[in-house]
Amino acid sequence: CIGAGVALAAACDLRLAANDARFAITPAKLGMIYSLADTARVVALAGPEMTRDLLFTGRMIDAAHAHAIGLIGAIHPPAVLDAAVAEKAAQIAANSAWSHAHGKRIMRRIAAGARDDDDQTRGWFADATEGADFREGLAAFAERRKPVF
Repeated sequence: CIGAGVALAAACDLRLAANDARFAITPAKLGMIYSLADTARVVALAGPEMTRDLLFTGRMIDAAHAHAIGLIGAIHPPAVLDAAVAEKAAQIAANSAWSHAHGKRIMRRIAAGARDDDDQTRGWFADATEGADFREGLAAFAERRKPVF
């Protein structure tokens, strides 16, 4: 995952990697720069100090280091990576798409500096309590079954 590959990974909601993966941010080796948006995403994951280190040196780090600094969320042996990704995808797909969409909206607001609810986020919460997914989730809980969203 080198150069634009890290930018692409940083734009993802979740990042799983093989434990033999390697990562580098190399634009400085080409006389280029990362865009502000790409840099901001890496800073949000790895922090400003580590982002500067990776940008300025262009050095390669291994998956364990990338995991330790927050650049990736999980590492797995290559032989089980596909299964781990499939399991994570199944866990996500089993839950409410409405909840995912609104959770992402809230996460974007937090990333932009929001710390308190406003009329829109309070409205989303109210909509959730009246929505079909919440009714299904409550019914499934009461009936001790998995919800079907």
